[in-house]
Formats: sequence, structure tokens, C-alpha cells
Amino acid sequence: MSRTIITQNELKQYQAAGIFNGIKTMDGGFGGLTTPNVNMPAGILTQLSQHIVSIITRKRTADEVIGRRMKLLDFEQQDFLIPIIEGKGETSDYSDVGNAPIVGMNPTYIYTGHKRFSVNVVNGSLKNAQLAQARINGEAYNMSTGLERLAITFNDIAFTGVPGIPEGSKYPIYGVLNNPDLPAYQATETTTADATFEKFYKDVVGLIEEVISRAQGHVLPNSKMVLAISNRRNGLLSLINQIGNKSIKAAIAESYPNLTWVLAPELDGAYTGGLDVMYLRAESLDETEVKEKGLETDSLVDSAILGFSELARAGAVEVHSNYTLQTISSGSLGTIIPKPYMFGRRYFAS
Repeated sequence: MSRTIITQNELKQYQAAGIFNGIKTMDGGFGGLTTPNVNMPAGILTQLSQHIVSIITRKRTADEVIGRRMKLLDFEQQDFLIPIIEGKGETSDYSDVGNAPIVGMNPTYIYTGHKRFSVNVVNGSLKNAQLAQARINGEAYNMSTGLERLAITFNDIAFTGVPGIPEGSKYPIYGVLNNPDLPAYQATETTTADATFEKFYKDVVGLIEEVISRAQGHVLPNSKMVLAISNRRNGLLSLINQIGNKSIKAAIAESYPNLTWVLAPELDGAYTGGLDVMYLRAESLDETEVKEKGLETDSLVDSAILGFSELARAGAVEVHSNYTLQTISSGSLGTIIPKPYMFGRRYFAS
């Protein structure tokens, strides 16, 4: 392959004409013939690997304690409401000429605001090139870190909501720990100083039976339930009965076979004064159970929802001389609880 050699005399002629001359050309280099593309499509520079996608979609403690995620509105929308319809009416004795009472309905609404939050993912050309020497994918690492931050904030809002009213919204956002519609906390008999199998078993069964009673047939002993307990109370699950042949988890499973235990660090010190708590959430009945029990189809509505608009909304990539910048955003509606009667709460007094 031939190569053209520029002589010293030719170089001087080119420089006299302004070529290769840092003073006579823009930014010390050749200006180019096409317009610089400052709005490069995001798809060219951003590729979400399977590992990064898993950060967005994988379950966290909130998913297990509260329930499934659900996209409820678009990112640009502000507030959200869920209508709750309750039938009302009564019967009277039959009469050929009398007027029977008219049935009706009592509509109420759950309102919630919309909290948007973002991170910037910046990739420097020199830094990523140096990381590549150590076989580290800097772009993937930066993106996964940004998505991790969004997921943590989403999880926090699911538990504690958002202080005040989010900007642009009319309504507050609640988490499962401060939702005013939930039943009041009750104190456990179990304490740190006096934690026995018998006492804790009584506390757990009392919590479950409270929810079963309140749900009036929509929750049964074999219904799916989640019992979330403070991490610091993990040792209570290992308590053994007096004969020494059965743990708390095994004993509870005999009467409530579809109950799942979840350890949640967010429940450490979650009650007033820093006291640990445990939550019971009964899950909605599936379609088969609804038909078997002859219940209304509204039993399919979730007892709680993790509402969102976006989990990871990618903005346009800004291309600069030595780095790129991209904003990744999420939108949360907190924890929406259409069926607060399917929850029960206890706190450990000490």
C-alpha cells in the first residue's frame, strides 16, 4: 500500500495557506465539512445489557412486603386517583303493593401525587479508556450505579412516602409505614427481655386472625399472606416450643400453609420512638378461589400496589468533547392501598 510523503517545502506551503495552522483553523484543527451532531441518538451510545436490566426489574424488599408493581400513569402526568365503589342498601318484607328499598353505591377515591427523580450518568473518555485497561466496562458500571440509586429511592418511597406535597402535584404520596388508612398498631406481648415460643406464637396468630376477621370472608386461613418482620427480630423465627421439636415457622405453617415470611430492614425502628414492627398483608384471592367461594370479582383487586410511571426513563445523550451525559429518571406514586382491611400491624414495645 503506497503512502504520500509530504516534504518540508510542501508543508511550509500548506501552512502559509492556513492548513495545519492552529491559529488559522477553528480549535486548532480542521473544521470539517458536516455540521457537528450534538443530538446523537441515545441508542447509538447506550446499550442496556441483561445485567443492567436486571437491576431495574429485580425484586426488592418493598416488592415482597407490599405487593406487585404497576404502571399507573405516564411520566408527564401529575396526579392519580383510584375510585373505590361500595354497594349499599337493605331489604324489606315482600308486599304486592309496597315499595322495596332502592340499592345504591357509595363511591370514594384514593388520591396520590407523583414524585419524579433522576440521576445523571456521565462517561469520560479518558477514565473509561483507563478502566478498559483493567478489563472494566466503565459505561456499564456507571449505568448500573445510576439505576441502583433510582431503585433504592423507589424502594424508600414505597415504605416512607414523600415529605410534603411533590412539586406539581396536589396530593401527598404515602408509603406503607405512614399510610393513614391502615389499621392502628397494636403492641405485642413479646419483648426483648421476654421472648418465648408461646408468647410470639400468640402474637402472630392474633395478628393473622385480626385480619381474617376484618376481611369478612375475603381472607381465610389458607389464603396467601405475607408476614414481614423487622430484621432485628430475626431470632424470634427460630424459637422452639417446650418439647423442642417445632419452630415458630413450622407451627404457624400448620394452620396457615400459604403464609410467607419476609425480613425487612426498613421495619427496624419503624414505629414511633424507634420500635421494631411487623406487618401482615393478605394477598388478593385468585380467580379460582373467587369462583369457589362465590365472592365478588372485585376480590381480584390487589390489597396494595407499588405505583409508578417510569422505572428507568432514558433521556437524550449529550455528547461533549471528552465525555457524554445522560439523565435517567423514575416516577413513583408510593404505596397505594385499595384494601387496608387486609393489613395488620404490631410493634414491639421493647
